[in-house]
Amino acid sequence: MSTVSLLYSVCQYTPDVIRNEKINVAIVIHCPTKGYEFCDIFFIQNKKRLKSFDDEFDSKYINVVFQQLTYQFKYEIESFNEMRDEYSENYFDDINDHNFIENRTYYYANEFSFLEKKTLVNIPTNEISAYIEDLKKTYLYYDFPKKERITKAEVQRLLKKEVKNLNLIQTKQKTKDFFNNEVFDFEDDSYSIKALTLDYKQLNTLEREIKILHSDLITNRQTLRNKKIRLVVKDAERFQHNLLIAKKLETELNLLDLNVSIEDISNVITEIGYGT
Repeated sequence: MSTVSLLYSVCQYTPDVIRNEKINVAIVIHCPTKGYEFCDIFFIQNKKRLKSFDDEFDSKYINVVFQQLTYQFKYEIESFNEMRDEYSENYFDDINDHNFIENRTYYYANEFSFLEKKTLVNIPTNEISAYIEDLKKTYLYYDFPKKERITKAEVQRLLKKEVKNLNLIQTKQKTKDFFNNEVFDFEDDSYSIKALTLDYKQLNTLEREIKILHSDLITNRQTLRNKKIRLVVKDAERFQHNLLIAKKLETELNLLDLNVSIEDISNVITEIGYGT
C-alpha cells in the first residue's frame, strides 16, 4: 500500500491585533508526494459564528480574502487553466516542495495569519480523504452539526495513530498498568511515548486522566528511570490552560527522578526524521 505525507496549516482571523482574539477560518492541506500531489483550502461555512465573533464583520472583505487564498492554494489540474493566466501558469511549480505552504503564508501576519505547519506521515493513499475530513472536523469544529463533530475519543485515536505511524521498532517488554493494559503507545530501550489529548472542555476530566497516568508512572518508576518519557500532545497553542495542568504532572514526576517531557507531536516527528 502506497503512503503519503499530508502537511497542513490553520488560518486564523484576528479582528483586533491588540485584543489578539482569534478564530479558525480555514485550513490548508497539502500533499507533496509525487503522483499524489495536491493542495486545497477549506473555509469556515458557519458565517453566523464569524459574525458573533466579530460584530464589525465585513462579509465583502472576508470574501475577497477567501478568494485570494483560494487562488493561492487550490491546486486542481482539471480547473488549473481556467483559473490562471499566462503570467501565473507556473505558480504551482513548487507543488512537490515541502515548503509549499510556507512559501505562500509567510507574509500573512495581521488580521489573517497561519499557524505553524504540521505534518502527518505514512498516510495510506486510500485513507487520504478520511484524514482530510478528520482535519476539517478538528479545526473547523463548529462547522459540523453536533452529531457529526469529532469526538474526544476520535482525537485521541488520531493522535495515537500519528505516534504509531512513525514506524519505530518497539521493545517486546511493555509497561503495564494495574489492569495489565499497556501504558504507552510506543516503547523502545530509550523512549516511552504516549499520546495525551488536551482537548477537554471539562477540566476535571483532564485532571482525572492525568491522575491515572501519574499513578501508572509512579507504579512503574523503577523500570522507567533510565528512559525518556515523552507525552506527546497536538496543537498545544490551542489549549494553553490545559497544557499548564499537564505541565504540573511533568514537574512532579521529574522531581521523582523520572525524565518526563510534554512535547508537540510535530516536534517528535521532526526529531526522528519523518517530518520531511
